[in-house]
Amino acid sequence: MKKKSMKIFFLNMIAALFFLLFNLLSSTSFIVFNQEYYEKEFFVNGVNDLIDKNTTSTITKGLINYFKTGNNSFLNSSFFSQRDLLHLVDVRNLINKCLFHEFLCGAIFLFFLILVFAYDQKKFFKNSALIFVISSLALLVFFIFFAITKQSFHTEWVLFHEILFNNDLWLLNPRTDKLIVLFPETFFYKTIKLIFLISIFKSFLLFIISLLAGVIFKKIHKKDKSKKHLF
Repeated sequence: MKKKSMKIFFLNMIAALFFLLFNLLSSTSFIVFNQEYYEKEFFVNGVNDLIDKNTTSTITKGLINYFKTGNNSFLNSSFFSQRDLLHLVDVRNLINKCLFHEFLCGAIFLFFLILVFAYDQKKFFKNSALIFVISSLALLVFFIFFAITKQSFHTEWVLFHEILFNNDLWLLNPRTDKLIVLFPETFFYKTIKLIFLISIFKSFLLFIISLLAGVIFKKIHKKDKSKKHLF
């Protein structure tokens, strides 16, 4: 019995880890391909005071299309500098890697969730709730740490670029490169914060759904038992 409990606990922890990763990556892709979010942030960050709304809207549509399809016809525009264009190639490669790992983490999570179900069907919803609450708490801890280290975000952001990019094309000049005008550092800070909040919300929602499903399953199971006793 103890061995079975240990196995299920181990499976729950692995499932929680891969769900956490899938959750963060899927929230990231939701933001990356969300034109409304970009346009709202351009307005809030004062970008539209420097570049008119029609231009930013056209550029955003082109960027999202480029990230999705690789169609770079709009990149021939004189709007972006050569350094901008080269960095966008790196950004698209990074997005593609994120999408691949999102699919991979989602598939691994589902695999372990099926194993959890196979090991203990009766407690499946309880175990599912545990997976989602572990993910929620872990994300909450990361979010709090991220929020309290706001002052060091610039250092962390530079480190992020140094790790993920093998060149210095991300070092842009606002006088010559429009990409950094559209997407200043404050944009990324707020975006990362939003990704955490969306991910926490999804985890907590699934936790609540699992608890409710477990309660409903118990009631149905009790009814079935009482009917059998009647016969």
